[in-house]
Amino acid sequence: MNRSGKYGLTMLTIVILATTIGAASDAATAQPKQELRQDVGRHHAAGDYAAALEGFLAADELVPAPTLKFRAAECLEKLDRLQEAAEMFRKVIAHELTSKSPKVHRDARKEAVPRLAALLEEMPAVTVIVKGPGAEDAEVTMGGEPLNRERIGDKQALDPGAYSFVAVSGGFEARQDVTVERGQTLEIVLELTAEEGGVGPAENGPPFQVLGWTALGLGGAGLVLGAVAGIMVLDQEADLEERCTDRQCPPDAQGDVDSFDTMRALSTAGFIIGGIGVAAGTTLLLLAPGDDGDTEEAQIVPYVTVGGMGIRGTF
Repeated sequence: MNRSGKYGLTMLTIVILATTIGAASDAATAQPKQELRQDVGRHHAAGDYAAALEGFLAADELVPAPTLKFRAAECLEKLDRLQEAAEMFRKVIAHELTSKSPKVHRDARKEAVPRLAALLEEMPAVTVIVKGPGAEDAEVTMGGEPLNRERIGDKQALDPGAYSFVAVSGGFEARQDVTVERGQTLEIVLELTAEEGGVGPAENGPPFQVLGWTALGLGGAGLVLGAVAGIMVLDQEADLEERCTDRQCPPDAQGDVDSFDTMRALSTAGFIIGGIGVAAGTTLLLLAPGDDGDTEEAQIVPYVTVGGMGIRGTF
């Protein structure tokens, strides 16, 4: 803008402020309002829209007027605070006028309509989509502020600028940093993953440890069952050998033979289940990292004693 243009804009600003504020001036407040008009005009002409915005809002507090709100909306637009600017233009349009309202007020409200429409065309928007494990329960933030779960997947307006979008669900995390410009419509896809950019349960450890210890518990129970049944089988086998000749048992021993077969089957099944449980549990615990995030060596050893069988180890 050339020098004459800036001068004209400054004079227009002062005229608007004089129209809206000066009409309500009295002896007690005339000096503060005069200083306010001068400050706002100076800041606006210098391109200091943040300071000019404060002046227009302060003036509107003294004497509410659509012209002041209109200028405040312009400052907000210059500052890339587009959502606030749109809301301020709506307030201009909603400002009630009377038959005695000055023409400048009517012109401001009339001009606010196309300005609001143009602003909405430039308003950036994003659609956030979350994919991967636990996507339905993910908590999503934009610039550190939580996004309404109901808005996930819907188009939503925002101001131009740099944003960090983060989704977290369980042990999974996804992040995407973007810079949104005026007029842009972006789709932000947050893929929950345990790879780079995300942390998964396998790296956190607890799920693997829980499953590992559960498998070890089942394996230990299987070994104990196999041992107990095995001891009973040995006792029954010795008894049957005494009662049966050439493996031919008398009728009154048939019940003991059936019990012997059952215990033998239980013993075999217990040792099979125990072996599988110990192997699976050991594998899961080896995959689970320690507190420092590194996988530590696990030592698991089955044992058999006079009192029974089981497993022991260090992790």
